[in-house]
Amino acid sequence: MAIYFPKRVADSTICVVQVIGGAWDQKVLSILEQIEVAIRVKKLENRVAVITGATSGTALATAKLFVEEGAYVFITGRSQDRLDKTVKEIGKNITGMQGDAGNLDDLDRLFETVKKEKGHINILFSSAVFYKS
Repeated sequence: MAIYFPKRVADSTICVVQVIGGAWDQKVLSILEQIEVAIRVKKLENRVAVITGATSGTALATAKLFVEEGAYVFITGRSQDRLDKTVKEIGKNITGMQGDAGNLDDLDRLFETVKKEKGHINILFSSAVFYKS
């Protein structure tokens, strides 16, 4: 049994499988399981996302998913401590910026940073919570 993967051709991944010998159905099942793990297509590869309010809740879960799917993610949060913890937790392909989505100066600083570092935005996920004291 031999498995050759992955070879990138355009936007496709090609996998060539050669099975030699008996009990081919179990071998094929094993190969398919390996292929599923080894060449899983990342849906957001080479995409840039901006997620506001991403230190908790749905926005945090979205940031984690986007990074897992291959995106580079910029997140914002009002608390620098929570932001630092979130960036450390996610670990890669992420930049955290302290700021409030309701503050135009913070948004200008965010978008200038994204423009400087990545040049564009593919996905904007605006998540905000209104607190009334």
